[in-house]
Amino acid sequence: MAFLGMGTSDDFVYHNIRLVDVLAEKYIDWIDSISSSPIQNVAETIITMPLALLSLFGSVLFFLIHAFRGFK
Repeated sequence: MAFLGMGTSDDFVYHNIRLVDVLAEKYIDWIDSISSSPIQNVAETIITMPLALLSLFGSVLFFLIHAFRGFK
């Protein structure tokens, strides 16, 4: 019922979940020690990306791998 009223009531509120929110800080601190600035920026982008987008990109990546390396 709350899902059907989404946008008209406060019963169902959507929040983006990121890896930063899920993982402890001790697992994320190693990113600051990366010496290459572009690689550090990519790693920070990945951990701050919403998990929905991260899983979408991951599934597309595995689909493409299967398309090129699948049964022949």
